[in-house]
Amino acid sequence: ASTKTILLVSPEKPDPDSVASILAFREYLRWKASCLGRKFQCRLYAPDSLTENTLYELIKPLGDPAKLIKTNLPRSPVDCCVLFDYGDATRTNTASLAAQGTFFAGFDHHPKTAGFPAHGIEIIDEYAPSTTALLYRFFKHEGFPINADVATCLLTGLAADTGRFTNSLTNAEAFETAGALIRCGARYEDIASAMQPHTTLARFRAQLQALPLIEIDEENGYAFLWFSLKNRQEW
Repeated sequence: ASTKTILLVSPEKPDPDSVASILAFREYLRWKASCLGRKFQCRLYAPDSLTENTLYELIKPLGDPAKLIKTNLPRSPVDCCVLFDYGDATRTNTASLAAQGTFFAGFDHHPKTAGFPAHGIEIIDEYAPSTTALLYRFFKHEGFPINADVATCLLTGLAADTGRFTNSLTNAEAFETAGALIRCGARYEDIASAMQPHTTLARFRAQLQALPLIEIDEENGYAFLWFSLKNRQEW
């Protein structure tokens, strides 16, 4: 059988949940290929470059996201395109692939999705705390053996989307999934440490420059700070 090309896609402004989903699913495909005796050519894509995030260090045992995820669509044909954490599929900039007859699949936990190609299938659960939590369910169903690196990757996305289990996305499934992933070897202490605010010399310098610009409206009870792109580059 010919090698199938599968494109794993994050939407614009990729975040740890979508990035972790891509890297974990890439490992699942490798396992699936070995089970089926098939070959898959797997490519990773996001419309935008990744912003710096200490959480990505925890995913690197599966591959460096900054090096693996490309910002240009492949020119060669794609057999299957899998979208993760997209909400509105047009945010993935993959409409041209749909026009070429590529089969689409999607994993998402947003309550409303739009723009998904007719030629495909979506796996959606708006009650899932993160796309990585939804993937954990899928992996269990598939019998995919989750090792410590994949578990850490999935837990990274889950912890990020739930604000370290403090925001409104945090539900019983979030804790159940976290517990299961920790039992698989996920390094939660490292994730919690990476999510702590880190004070750096650059941050101190930025605060020193920014504080004099704060304006206080005592009558209406609020304060605000504005700064320009030029300020951002300088700070």
